[in-house]
Amino acid sequence: MQTINWKGHGAMFGANAIWGLMSPVAKFVMLGGIVTPLAVTDLRIVGAMILFWILSFFQKSEHVPPKDLAKLFGASLLGVVLNQGSFILGVGMTSPVNASI
Repeated sequence: MQTINWKGHGAMFGANAIWGLMSPVAKFVMLGGIVTPLAVTDLRIVGAMILFWILSFFQKSEHVPPKDLAKLFGASLLGVVLNQGSFILGVGMTSPVNASI
């Protein structure tokens, strides 16, 4: 009899739930006009940076060659700044219903 890995299913459900709620929650926060799309993006980036920094204390340190650091910096700009900036800017231009689709 095959056992089900509930831990994996729970992680997938959590990731999908967070992904699905990301647009409507961001739109709801920006509806009041107090928080701009750029401020929401900045808060998300700084929050993720702090969480990864805290998690780094519990991981074994690795040596990364300087050549690879430049590649990681470029990838972080594409993956975080441009991606999240474009996402939040787009959410700011849509209605809450369209943002959740």
